[in-house]
Amino acid sequence: MSDSRDKPYFDRTKPRKHVIDALKYVNGNNALDMGASIGNNTQLLLENGYKVVAVEPKYNNVAELDHLATPQLQIVQSSIEDYMSSDSFDLVVCTMVLHFLEPQDVAIAIAKLQQLTKVGGIDVVSVYTTANDTMPSAYKYFFKPRELKHYYKGWEMLDYVEGPSVLPSPIDNKHRISARLTARRVA
Repeated sequence: MSDSRDKPYFDRTKPRKHVIDALKYVNGNNALDMGASIGNNTQLLLENGYKVVAVEPKYNNVAELDHLATPQLQIVQSSIEDYMSSDSFDLVVCTMVLHFLEPQDVAIAIAKLQQLTKVGGIDVVSVYTTANDTMPSAYKYFFKPRELKHYYKGWEMLDYVEGPSVLPSPIDNKHRISARLTARRVA
C-alpha cells in the first residue's frame, strides 16, 4: 500500500499560497501556526524572520516539526481547544485544520484564534465548505457559503476567496472547494 504523500501532486513541504501572499500585510514578527502539521507554514515563517509558536495535536507531526528546531521556534503539542497562551500574535495562521473539529467546537476555536491576534494583527484561515460533493469521513465540519467571512465581521477583510483549492486533496487528488481568508483585527 502506498502512502498518498508519495504521490507527486501532494507536496507536504510547501506552504499554502495564501499564507505567502498574506505576509505583505503583517507588521511585526510574532506568529502562531495553529494546526502546524509537519511545518510547511512554520518553515516559511521562520525563513521570513518570524518567531513562531507551532501548535499541533498529533504526536507524529510534532516529532516531524523537530527538524525545524531553532531558538525562534516553540513547538507545543495541543489541540486548538486546549491551547492556552498569555501572548498575542502579529500573525495567526490556521490552514485546513478546522474541519477536524466537532461542530460545537468550531465557533469557540475561531474566537480563540481571534483572541490570540494583536490589534492590527493578521489572521490567515482556510477551511473546506459545504459546496463539496463528497468528503473524507475524518472531516467533521464544513463551512457554509460565506460563514468564515461572517465570523470575521468587524475585521478588515484583506482577501477572501471561496472556490477550488490550489492543491488537490492528498486522499483522492480532488480539488476541494474551500474558503480562504486574510483579515486584519481592527479592535
